[in-house]
Amino acid sequence: MKATLAFALAVTAPVVLGAVYHVDQNHPAASDDNPGTAERPWKTISKAAAVMEPGDRVVIHAGVYREYVEPRNSGRPGAPIVYEAAPGEQVVVTGADVITGWQRIEDPRPIYRVPWPHKFIIDHRDGKPVYHHPGADEHVRSGRAEQLVVDGQVWDWPQLVLSLEEMKPGTFFPDVDNAALYIWLEDGSDPAGHTIEAATRGMIFGTNPWARPQGFDYVVVRGLIFRYCATFPQRPAVWLLGRGNAAEDCVVEWMSGGGIGVGPQDGVLRRCIIRNCGHVGGCAYGRNFLNEDCVWENNSRKPINRGWDAGGVKLAVSRDGIFQRCIFRGNGGPGLWFDIDVCNVVVRNCLFEDNEFQGLFVEISRDIYVLNNA
Repeated sequence: MKATLAFALAVTAPVVLGAVYHVDQNHPAASDDNPGTAERPWKTISKAAAVMEPGDRVVIHAGVYREYVEPRNSGRPGAPIVYEAAPGEQVVVTGADVITGWQRIEDPRPIYRVPWPHKFIIDHRDGKPVYHHPGADEHVRSGRAEQLVVDGQVWDWPQLVLSLEEMKPGTFFPDVDNAALYIWLEDGSDPAGHTIEAATRGMIFGTNPWARPQGFDYVVVRGLIFRYCATFPQRPAVWLLGRGNAAEDCVVEWMSGGGIGVGPQDGVLRRCIIRNCGHVGGCAYGRNFLNEDCVWENNSRKPINRGWDAGGVKLAVSRDGIFQRCIFRGNGGPGLWFDIDVCNVVVRNCLFEDNEFQGLFVEISRDIYVLNNA
């Protein structure tokens, strides 16, 4: 098929080797003023993203990187720009920051407050901001992007309330009108004795078509863990928007809304795990795409309307692609949903297991080749 031929040609293209840089936030000499060598590494991934040229590679060493990374430059065929974890080291890129400075409010209930300047707005209606997506009232909480992490446990739609009056043990209230964040821990204790993180960024890596319509091309992300982000449904935390981009050996987990998108041209998602996202996990999509050896597990965990958009993956307006040797397990809605205008796509040697609805749901699409799945 056309997709198979194109990927074969991409694999055999000659590779141009450029500079190799290092990011190591825990190195005692780390600074973004350094040259980015192993001995004098940069402190942030964003520094690498601002300077790398086609053929360059950055090796990212162990740490939790609390930043949004937007590649400034594109690679080119045979000379991609590569972001990769150092061998054997765990690199986490997160949309959450540690929140401190909590103060108890004047209330008999043990509720604590901290300043909160963040507003996650999906749209405007009648001149007013819209804080949930989709816009129906049934999603007024589940469709919001705010997310806390309390001693490693994710809090989002079940714990989120919309007023001080609604608060009870184990809840939080993002008061966007008064720039305050309130929390009432389950045991009533002071948050100062706990590690409280909050998602302060609506994207972790990449860009979106509203900010940068053309995106960037031939960027490879390899071996990174992406965790926690204030995303809405249908808005991925990791969005490799453009041509010839790829994510390999990555983990995308515990986003408030969407997980990852790679496309819309010649995108590749390979050996990645996408799990526990509030909404759809996401995939490589568009034209001439490849998803292989990936796992989608426990995505669409929020009660977003299943007839609107749900599943491990929901795909639309895409063609000439492959899903092979993938696992779709325990997702809300279908495991893999081909919605409208998906055609000439092969699904082979995949496992569909314990999804809420169908393993594979083909709706308004055609020429879908389903081979040797279980």
